[in-house]
Amino acid sequence: KLLVHCVMGRSRSATIFLAYLMIYENMTVVDAIDHVKRRRRIIPNWGFLKQLRELDTHLLDQRRAQNTRVDENTDT
Repeated sequence: KLLVHCVMGRSRSATIFLAYLMIYENMTVVDAIDHVKRRRRIIPNWGFLKQLRELDTHLLDQRRAQNTRVDENTDT
């Protein structure tokens, strides 16, 4: 569990938590936003959403590269 202590927690704190879900729970930005919105009203600003989309792309590229390395090292 993760506790985010903030009065409103709608933009900055929500963005940090979304990034946490993306990194540590392997969620996409869309899945993370849907997950949190089912539990709490969040409104990340456009700049933060842009950064989350960039993080999403970066994480996807990392996972693809990691999967490629695993496939190359697997005997068939």
